[in-house]
Amino acid sequence: MFLTRLLGPLFLVLSTYNPSGGSLWHWTRAAWPEDWLLLLPVILGYLIVYVLALRITYRSLRVPGIGLTIAMIGSVVWVAVYSGLVPLVDGRDLGIILLYMFGGLLAVGLCWSSAYLMITGQVSVNNLTA
Repeated sequence: MFLTRLLGPLFLVLSTYNPSGGSLWHWTRAAWPEDWLLLLPVILGYLIVYVLALRITYRSLRVPGIGLTIAMIGSVVWVAVYSGLVPLVDGRDLGIILLYMFGGLLAVGLCWSSAYLMITGQVSVNNLTA
């Protein structure tokens, strides 16, 4: 289940911007004046999905959990770079690593409530009136 929830945010993040040139950012820069009627709903759809994903991540992890998740993902990346599994030659490599880290953070945030239920057996209920 985590793999499914990891692929969704990774697709969202990497289709929004990636250095290869095939992303929403590059498409918008190339086609903005002519194709704005097509770009506008696509950009609004991306914005809605980002707001939902970020809100779910914040509500499930809160600030301490976000910090710990970033520290954990960062330490895994550090070990992977230090051992030579992930090459880090220039700034483009660092940018790609940061995009993957952001996707991982969103994935952990999206599945944390389910993981918490499986680990502790307690259901996490947030304020339903907000």
